[in-house]
Amino acid sequence: MEPQWSKGISSNTVCSTYYFIFVLYAIVAVIAILGTAGAIIGLKMQKSMAMAFGFQGLLTASLAAILALFQYLVCSRALLGANQHEGFFAGKEKKHKPHVTMN
Repeated sequence: MEPQWSKGISSNTVCSTYYFIFVLYAIVAVIAILGTAGAIIGLKMQKSMAMAFGFQGLLTASLAAILALFQYLVCSRALLGANQHEGFFAGKEKKHKPHVTMN
């Protein structure tokens, strides 16, 4: 049951928002990986501390990557379906070649 105020929002608008969030989560995942690797390599810390820091960084990167993929899938499959563009290009028509069948 969708509220009346949200019925005017198109799926393309919602999809573009999900795609923007996908990009943000992807950036967070990359920053987590690079920051963790840089800290482990650049800082001199005990092996157990480095392992704990590495685990935390990989956990953060994994969660960000999973959330990013979820945002992308919601847009591409649930909102727009397989026949339309997703993300920032939502609403633009794909140019398809006509399908020719032989009888």
